[in-house]
Amino acid sequence: MAHDAEMTITSSLPPKKPKESRRADSTAIKLKTNDPQEKSLLLKLRKSLDASDDALWEAGKIINILRDKYGYTALELKTKFQLRQEPNRLNEIAKVCRMFPEGIRNPQQLSFSAHQIAMKSAVNVAHGLTAETGKKVTPKFQEALAVRQTMNGKKAVRENTKALMAIERKKAEPSRRARLRGLSEANKELVGKMIHGDAAETIAALKDQSIRVIHLDPPYANYRKTPNGKLLGCCATVANHADNDTRVKAMAVTIAAINAAVPKMVLNGVLLVWQSGYPLTWQMAKAIEDAGLEMFPPIIWNKGAPQMGDPSVVARCSVEICYIMCRNGEAPRNFLPDDSIGQIVTGPRPNQRASNFHPIHQMQKPDWLNEEILRRFTEPGDTVVDAFGCSASMGTACEKMGRNWIYSESNEHNYKLGKENMERYFLGQQVKKVG
Repeated sequence: MAHDAEMTITSSLPPKKPKESRRADSTAIKLKTNDPQEKSLLLKLRKSLDASDDALWEAGKIINILRDKYGYTALELKTKFQLRQEPNRLNEIAKVCRMFPEGIRNPQQLSFSAHQIAMKSAVNVAHGLTAETGKKVTPKFQEALAVRQTMNGKKAVRENTKALMAIERKKAEPSRRARLRGLSEANKELVGKMIHGDAAETIAALKDQSIRVIHLDPPYANYRKTPNGKLLGCCATVANHADNDTRVKAMAVTIAAINAAVPKMVLNGVLLVWQSGYPLTWQMAKAIEDAGLEMFPPIIWNKGAPQMGDPSVVARCSVEICYIMCRNGEAPRNFLPDDSIGQIVTGPRPNQRASNFHPIHQMQKPDWLNEEILRRFTEPGDTVVDAFGCSASMGTACEKMGRNWIYSESNEHNYKLGKENMERYFLGQQVKKVG
């Protein structure tokens, strides 16, 4: 009987309704005109977008007709017809078709995706050259696409664009250097604040109890390096010049800077020390304790993808850690309007792209991360010391946010890189004022 009752209850449930299509029926949407071609194009667009990569040529052609002839926007196409693609993607598909008309493109040799990469790369190279030379540079779409390889089309286009970028940079280098010299002279007083010297000596020369934040981004003493003390070759994809390569030397310069920093901080001043995601060495941990410093929960920068370490080993560092310290009995002030401060911050590291004319240091901190640190620990008018200044990314963040800064870097190559970056920042500010 229990079984029969169960069957009766089950059979009394209402039948399931068939799932409604998530997409709108284009025949039920009010069209903009009575032109039968409009409806036909909209139906073809959906099929082309859902087909193979090379069918996107047809999709791009249709989008351009719908935009030019009937006044559709990418947002209208996305929302009215519930297309899977976002408006930016629809615009990009249409743009590729405009940049590479049928007489120029070669779909038999290179896919739509390869043409798309060529377009983006050419635009990035042009933007980078324009920013560095001060002269408008037009993207060279056909040159970026001029590859002879028929296999691995995307890779071939990328390599071709790199070669094109190298040629264009070489042509622009004399005018770029002349521009930087003029800029250096115009900002001589500001750039003259940048110190080419030892971190500990720079800190020791400061007035006691005068600094809100001392920011140390030294060579990573706790990073697992190769037997000869160098960073692993698999990681050195961009400029990488450290003051000290060996772990012993890295610990020595860091400990010296920490000891010099303690008397220089104001009440509740903060000492920030960056290291890799591996634990601190016992020597550094002991030095911090001996210096009379108390450690607080650190900032963990999650870069979203492994960067440091041997790719043959399972465990690799995808994070860098900023250790937060105050003198014993003191605590870092919170300058944010609320207490919703997370310890883990997520975002990508700076990458060397086609639009970056200048080199990027492998360990350079991104602008958004430096600005987050300044928002947490400082307010306008405070002084920040960046004693291992390198690329000057913290200094430019201070300029942007109204903090006083002191930059120091002992490595000659890194000092030149930081000086150029600071000059480039001042140039950008001057361009904004003129504009």
